[in-house]
Amino acid sequence: MGPDEPARGPGVLRHINRRVVLESLRAAPGLATVAMVMERTGLSRPAVTRALSDLGEVGLVEWLEARGTGVGRPAQHVRFNAEIGHVAGVGIDPRHIQVVLTDLAGTPVAATGVVAPSSGTEIVQAAADAIDHCLSSAGVDGTRLWAVTAGTPGIIDTDGAIRVAPSIPNWAGLPVNSVLRRRFRCPVFIDNDVTLAALAEHSLGAASGNDTFAYVHWGERVGTGVMIDGRPYRGSSSAAGELGFLDVAGDPDRPSGDDARDLTARDGLGGFERLVGTRAIRELALAEAAPGSALHARARAADLGHISRVLFELAAEGDAVAQALCERVTRRFATGLAALLLLLDPEVVVIGGDVAASGPPLIDLLNRHLAARLLVEPRLVLSELGENAVARGAAVHARSAVKDRIHEMTTDSS
Repeated sequence: MGPDEPARGPGVLRHINRRVVLESLRAAPGLATVAMVMERTGLSRPAVTRALSDLGEVGLVEWLEARGTGVGRPAQHVRFNAEIGHVAGVGIDPRHIQVVLTDLAGTPVAATGVVAPSSGTEIVQAAADAIDHCLSSAGVDGTRLWAVTAGTPGIIDTDGAIRVAPSIPNWAGLPVNSVLRRRFRCPVFIDNDVTLAALAEHSLGAASGNDTFAYVHWGERVGTGVMIDGRPYRGSSSAAGELGFLDVAGDPDRPSGDDARDLTARDGLGGFERLVGTRAIRELALAEAAPGSALHARARAADLGHISRVLFELAAEGDAVAQALCERVTRRFATGLAALLLLLDPEVVVIGGDVAASGPPLIDLLNRHLAARLLVEPRLVLSELGENAVARGAAVHARSAVKDRIHEMTTDSS
């Protein structure tokens, strides 16, 4: 056989059958019988039985005790042994760290959230400790942690290096992946947080069934994760989707100078974020509300994660100032969102982040303000995963990353 000829023979056929059978079990979680696997794969009973036996020897499938319910021999059941390995998804932002631990079927077995420390090195340590906490609470041995993916703000190179991260001091250049790899002795991946949130909504949430869409995070920061034909679009420099740095309020006739490239000179925020982010929303509320009013008191007491809900709740109760501010903020946001929609024309736009917790009235206002700015009516929906979107997307990414290990185990079967 020449070097370019495909491999042939019984061994190759058995390997192919093992992979086909395993993928059929992974694609339809739950119990299955040999007959069900035969129907799904089109393979003969001997081929399915042999493949299941091989997969059982390496721990990838589990046979369950047959239970009879009538006359005749009861059918045995088999399932993909998703607990043979686990993955951790980590969501990191300047204020919080979220971790979710799932089995290989994507079922969450543990989750935790902690307040993010102020320094980059402490954030890495806190994230590692949170992963350990999840492993311990789920009773999962560290050797069964097969991969970790962490989502973080900023521009992330294809090798996982954090190149630019204005929102977290001393975060850019920190070797997060190598630190976590040494700690857990498994593959570690770093990706942009909003890109991973988009992956989560595509796989598990509001964008399920839509392959070309945008996930827009609206909180203190503003960013966009773009999926085109079912794949994340990162751009040539991994900087796609940085909507928060759009300068919608600047003077277009201002001369370009050295300061034009210092997009985050004052506070780590981009121009659009300074206009519509939760920090700006709170500043507007405090400036417009009368001292002693319910809006002023609640805006002073609210943290950045809750300020938009305060505004919309009071607007629903009839507070005229809150109603005017809701109009003003959503009008501002629609200006930047329209640019994204005109450029991409996505099937759907998922709105996530702290502001999305304001609920359906937010979507109603955005749709009204977008109507005069677009050529076609958009489809806007709220995130279904909330504050867990980044961690859940990171876990989806990590599960995808361990497919090669699973396939290697099918190759190694006897």
